[in-house]
Amino acid sequence: MRLFATSALFIAAWFSAGCRCEDKPASEKEYKDALAKLRLVPIVHIKEHHYYGDGGTIGFVLSGWEKTEFSFCLDGRMSVFDDDRDENAEHRVYISATHPEHKNAKRVSSGGKEERALLIVLKVWLASEYRLKDEGEHIGGIKRVVSEIEKHLKAVDTPKK
Repeated sequence: MRLFATSALFIAAWFSAGCRCEDKPASEKEYKDALAKLRLVPIVHIKEHHYYGDGGTIGFVLSGWEKTEFSFCLDGRMSVFDDDRDENAEHRVYISATHPEHKNAKRVSSGGKEERALLIVLKVWLASEYRLKDEGEHIGGIKRVVSEIEKHLKAVDTPKK
């Protein structure tokens, strides 16, 4: 009880002395910098998870804490792999859609900044203790995406002899 009274007096004195809080909130950049300094990440949840019957494409919709959404997929279409001579054919990440053939699908550069940023977000999600109960069913799919991206980045980042 004595500790509570002392704490209450301290808080009351602090407020009466004039808390000098600015009326305007921090800018988005200041906020992101503050999160980075404290090593905090806005919480991400998996809103949707799609398995397609085209050979293995999986797509996800992530939702952020500010009701923002981000869609992506790992291409697994057998028709593409059979016909494509691209050495990166087995690793294709698309953003803005849950399937490569959807309207806004955009293939990201192999080893590019979007792919690396996606890897970071997914690894943080996998390590998070704050997943929703029903998100456990997505772990296998997310691990597959992370594994494919990591395998590919290792190949991209390894100097050729």
